Amino acid sequence: MARKKGRNHRPKRNRNKANRSVETRPEPEPEQVRDKGPKDVIFLVIVVVAVLIVAGGIVYIFSNDDGPDDDPDPGGGGSDGGDGAGSSDTYTDENGLTWYSDHSKGIAAANAAGKPVLIDFYTDWCTWCTVMDEDTYSDPGVKSQLSRFILIKVDGDMEQELVKNYEITGYPTAILLGSDGAEADRVVGYSGPEEFVQVLYPVS
Repeated sequence: MARKKGRNHRPKRNRNKANRSVETRPEPEPEQVRDKGPKDVIFLVIVVVAVLIVAGGIVYIFSNDDGPDDDPDPGGGGSDGGDGAGSSDTYTDENGLTWYSDHSKGIAAANAAGKPVLIDFYTDWCTWCTVMDEDTYSDPGVKSQLSRFILIKVDGDMEQELVKNYEITGYPTAILLGSDGAEADRVVGYSGPEEFVQVLYPVS
């Protein structure tokens, strides 16, 4: 009798397992059906937004194609007042001074305008070059005097030929050229605002 009870009991467990699997199998299907609609809508919304963004970008590019350059100083401003300011050959530093990064173009601009020139020789590793930028070139009196000059920055490490031609022996070195192109003076090493103004004043 014990064996018969065992056999009768096992089919009952199998039916329970079968019932549980049948009950759980359809459950994900309604969820997938319900999720399909919102996902499609979200996808369409994303596509539409992407198309609008691309279209807007194209319109913006064409509408600004003939506009002004993105130069931060398009009017040639800055305290140097030099010709060619705002062009791709110049940049305006944190002190509001506009410098030529190309020596030959800076000299050409000075010759055309009949202005004196200041050539600042520096290097990235020169601590006193940084101090002079922060203390001397930021001084209002110095900036006022420099408004008469064409300003040129020369990286001594990158422009070895100019270093040789101007006989640079240390940094910073400021070369002052008169409007006739001749060297009027030079300052080797750091110079404070009051001293530097006195050097700039007679150069014309």
